[in-house]
Amino acid sequence: MNIQDLLAPLNGLEKPILIDKKRTLSGRELVSEVSRYQQLLTRNGITKGVPVLLNMSNDSDSVIALLAAWSNKAVVFVSNPFTPIKKIQKTVEGFQLHAFIGSNVLVKTLAKTLDKQASHEHLAISLGGLSLLKTSPSSASLDEANLKSAAVAIFSSGSTGEPKAILNSFANIYRNAECHGKAIGLQQDDVVACALPLYYSYGLVANLISALIYRCTITLTNLNVNFDQQWFSEQSVSVIGLTPFFAKNLVIESPSLRVMTLGGDALPIKTAKQIRQNHPNCELYSTYGLTEAGPRVATWRFDNCDWPDTQLAPLGSPLDCCTFRLSTDPLNNSRGELVISTQTKMLGYYRHGKLKMAKGKHDEVYTEDIFEMVGNDCFFVTRIKDIIVQNGEKIFPASVESHLLSIEGVLDARVIGKPDKDKGEIAEALIYVDKGVNSATVKLALMSLIPRASMPTNFYLVDDIQRTETGKKVSLESMRHIA
Repeated sequence: MNIQDLLAPLNGLEKPILIDKKRTLSGRELVSEVSRYQQLLTRNGITKGVPVLLNMSNDSDSVIALLAAWSNKAVVFVSNPFTPIKKIQKTVEGFQLHAFIGSNVLVKTLAKTLDKQASHEHLAISLGGLSLLKTSPSSASLDEANLKSAAVAIFSSGSTGEPKAILNSFANIYRNAECHGKAIGLQQDDVVACALPLYYSYGLVANLISALIYRCTITLTNLNVNFDQQWFSEQSVSVIGLTPFFAKNLVIESPSLRVMTLGGDALPIKTAKQIRQNHPNCELYSTYGLTEAGPRVATWRFDNCDWPDTQLAPLGSPLDCCTFRLSTDPLNNSRGELVISTQTKMLGYYRHGKLKMAKGKHDEVYTEDIFEMVGNDCFFVTRIKDIIVQNGEKIFPASVESHLLSIEGVLDARVIGKPDKDKGEIAEALIYVDKGVNSATVKLALMSLIPRASMPTNFYLVDDIQRTETGKKVSLESMRHIA
C-alpha cells in the first residue's frame, strides 16, 4: 500500500471528507489541496527520504501537510503543537532533521533560536499560514540508513528522559488502520470525530487514517473543546475515540452516535459500566495498542459484556494483522509478558542517524506489559517498570488501583512506589474521594478485596489525580498530599 491507495478513492468524492472550524473539504478538494501543497514541498527539497518535523495539530492544515509530505515519500516526525521552542530545537538537532513545518509564529521564533540564517517560506496563505523552515543546509535522507520504506516517526513518551522516534512504513500503518476500522465496523457514511491528539499513534492511525481509508467524514476538534450536546448534534457524530477518563465524563444524548472506542490507558470495569450507562445505545470498544506494533493490537466490545468491578478490561480479540501470546512466568504459568506478532511492526527506534531494534525477532514485539489468563480471557496486570517490591512481595499498581476504584466514594486513584530503607520499597495509595469519605474507610474496604501482602503502606487523600491533556495519568511529583 502507498499514499495513492489512500488518496485515489477520495478524489472522486464530492461529499465532505475533512471538517474543522475554518472550512469543509470534499474528497476532491482535499486531494487537490494535497497536490498543491506537495508541489510547494518539492520546491523546498522535501522529497523522498528527507526527515521533516511537523507540529501536528488537530486541524485541516496539518492533515494536508502530512498527506503532502507522504505523497513526496518524505519521513514525517509528528510532534506536539504545544512543544516549547527549546525542545523543538533540541529535537531538530538531536534527530538531524532537515526541516520544520509549523505556524508562522513558531517558525520565526525557531529561526531566531537556531541563531543562524535559515530560509523559510510560507507554504500557502490559504492553508492557514503554515510555514516551512529549513533547519539544515543539506537534505540528507534516511535512505542512507537503509530505511527506504520509512514514512512516519512517532515519539515515545520519553519517560526515561530521552524520547525515541518510533519509525514505521506507510504500508504498515495503512494496514493497521484498515484492520482497526474493520474491527469496530467503520462505514462510509460515518462521521468520525477526531478529538484525540493526532501526534499520538492512537489518534493518528486509529482515528484519522482509519476514517480516510473507509472514506468517512472526519470532523477535527480537540478534547475539552466543543464537547457539548449542540456540537455533537450539529456534526452528526457517529464514531468517536477517547481515553477512558474522558469517555467516563462524556454525558450526551446523541442519536447519531453509534460507536465509541477507548484506548491509551487501562480501562477499569467500573469505568466501563459507567460509560455503558451513559451510552446505552452505543457500540463500545476497549482497544489495546502499542506504537511499536503499528499501533493497534486488539479490541474488546463491552456494551454487551459484564465483569466484576474489581477487574480491568480484558485484552479482547486480536486484529486481523496480529496474534499474541504470553511469555509465561515460571512461578505463574497463567501470567506473563504480552508478546505480539504483527504484520505492522515498527521498523525500529531512530536517533542520530542510527536505527535500533527492540527485543524480539521478525514480527514480534515484547510489550513490557504483564497479562494474566483467566479462563479464555487475557487481563492486564501491570507494566513491568511499575511493579513495586515491598518487603520482598510484588505489588501490581494497576490491579490495586482497579480495586480502589470499585470502592464506593473513590473517584480516582494512583498507586506509586517509594524507596524505603527497611522494606526496599513501599507502596503508597493516592486517592481522590467524595466528600465524607476518609482514608481509613477506604483502607478497611480495600483489605477485604486484596491480599494483605499487596496492601499499600500509606494512604493519602489528594485534591485530584493529575493527568495529561488526553486524560492519562502523569507524574505525581507535583501532587499535594493532604494530612
